[in-house]
Amino acid sequence: MATLYCECKHSIWSDLWWTEQGAELIFLDNLPSSASYGKQVTRCPGCGRHLTLEILKSENYQPYGRSR
Repeated sequence: MATLYCECKHSIWSDLWWTEQGAELIFLDNLPSSASYGKQVTRCPGCGRHLTLEILKSENYQPYGRSR
């Protein structure tokens, strides 16, 4: 399980679950004060955006070309 952050800074867990069809990437709400905390979500509970790996970033994410 990995903790990622939406562009609005809402904390999201991501994990791979194995199903009969193969691996499925799922997202769970990781903000304890949220009504959907710990539940599977497809949209960010903070801003409503559809969750994809393209919009989620790790806490230490640095775009290419930037020094740390």
